[in-house]
Amino acid sequence: MVKNASGLKVNISKSRIYGVGVPALEVNRVANTIKCLHDNLPFSYLGLPVGKNMRFRESWSGLGVGLLRAKNLGLIGKWLWRFRCEESALWRKVIKQIYGSDGGIGDARVMKSHFGVWPNILRSIEQINKIGVPLDSLMTRKVISGKFSVKSLSDLIQSKLLAESNLENRSARSSLNWDNRVSKPYSLNEPL
Repeated sequence: MVKNASGLKVNISKSRIYGVGVPALEVNRVANTIKCLHDNLPFSYLGLPVGKNMRFRESWSGLGVGLLRAKNLGLIGKWLWRFRCEESALWRKVIKQIYGSDGGIGDARVMKSHFGVWPNILRSIEQINKIGVPLDSLMTRKVISGKFSVKSLSDLIQSKLLAESNLENRSARSSLNWDNRVSKPYSLNEPL
């Protein structure tokens, strides 16, 4: 019916069936019959909880994306992977014509003097390198395997950012230690 109305086809193998007020065995049997997955409530849809009791504070936690900066840098890192993998892509050929055979990767002149999407991507890649993520060695392995996981790169970036943040916090805390030594005696009757 969906296919006839819209021309789209439902991918049953990616679909899930949930039973509300139905025994789990029955849900499992139906899922096996129509060859889809079965699951239980609560579940998450687009980062939001479905079937959770929203009266509890724990149900209202964040979206579960971690640090957005890490996620953004992970997505930008994928462009470097695509640049190295998609050799016959038109966009890659255009980038190479404008910025050179290596696409200007690591070229400080391109990052400083050019404006646009690709130089911004290169500046972000430089940020990833500065926080200590070995992007070149990661990309070499990813290009060879032909697979790239934004999540694994984002998780690695997030761990580096959190470690960096903890060091900064420790450094700030140590500079805020109370010094109870008084250089000279002070009297309340003395003018300021």
